[in-house]
Amino acid sequence: MPAVAVAAVWLLIGGDGCGGDRTAVPASSRSERGRTASGSAPWTASSTPASTTSISTTSTSVIPTTTVPAATTTVTAAVPPSTAPVTPPAQPGAPADGSPFDGIGAWVDVYDWSPTVTGGRPSVRPSAVAEMARAKVDTLYLQSSRSRANADVVDPEVFRSFVAAAHERGIKVVGWYLPEHADPAKDLRRLSAIAAEGVDGIGVDIEGTAVGDVGVRSSRLVALSRDLRAAVGALPLGAIVYSPLGLDLKTATWPGFPWRDIAPFYDAWLPMGYWTYRRTETPEWDDGERYTDYNFARLRELVGDPAARIHMIGGIAGRFLPGQVDAFVRSVQRNGGAGGSLYGWAETTSADRTALGPLAPTSR
Repeated sequence: MPAVAVAAVWLLIGGDGCGGDRTAVPASSRSERGRTASGSAPWTASSTPASTTSISTTSTSVIPTTTVPAATTTVTAAVPPSTAPVTPPAQPGAPADGSPFDGIGAWVDVYDWSPTVTGGRPSVRPSAVAEMARAKVDTLYLQSSRSRANADVVDPEVFRSFVAAAHERGIKVVGWYLPEHADPAKDLRRLSAIAAEGVDGIGVDIEGTAVGDVGVRSSRLVALSRDLRAAVGALPLGAIVYSPLGLDLKTATWPGFPWRDIAPFYDAWLPMGYWTYRRTETPEWDDGERYTDYNFARLRELVGDPAARIHMIGGIAGRFLPGQVDAFVRSVQRNGGAGGSLYGWAETTSADRTALGPLAPTSR
């Protein structure tokens, strides 16, 4: 919510958490996600609804379904004192008539919309919002910048054009950014800057692992979450997180991820559940329904809230097998998900956009 390699300039994007699997996709159509993860980033999956038994994969790993490891809420470094302003900035946006994390989402990253990042060749322009409206999209998730960009919000005029076009059609906008935790002041500044762009919410893409000391990384995440909440006031915040199963399987990626320590600062959880990355390595997990069922149950267990608001992100668009998106939608509905989406909009076929239709609020 990331490392470029190969002669054709391919972006390594992780499976679950976009930093999990290391599958190559064109940089022109992918976000910054996955490029800060270490080589040991998690691979993900999903399973049947939580039970009292363990679930085994073809490897020797055994995935717990009911016991939360004690380390999941441990922060081994002191959380820095807050330096954020206590008075939130003005946030001009569309009138709120519900959470921006509910319903159908459309994900657009800077590699799709930014003229600067794409060298003047964006594949998604503000005019695409009309098509989103026809697809019953409730929220546009728009990446605001990337860590290596000079600007806190790249191409701000274009960004605002997306916001205006969305609001004209009754679509909310959540601006999102991936903090790397190496420069806490920069992370807070860039996330806070999104609030001034007329958005309806902010998404914190929590997958940066550039800071190798996990205790320091966790403490900085907790401090950033706290300070961002203080800076933006009541503006809705969403935590874009690794899939719980990904972290269960590859515990070295982020040991003791502070689920419950950051929970008070966020209004919704948005797990990156990209089951298509399982197709080659662990094909038994290439299942939109099993994969999604597991992540719903495990996430609610980890955060200690059976009623947690969850917007599930499925992926990767353009790689689904027949029926997988329908299965994903069934899982989101059965598990009481607030909404669902596919990453990303540019790669999602018209048929798959239509398949998400049942996730639209009944009022649409």
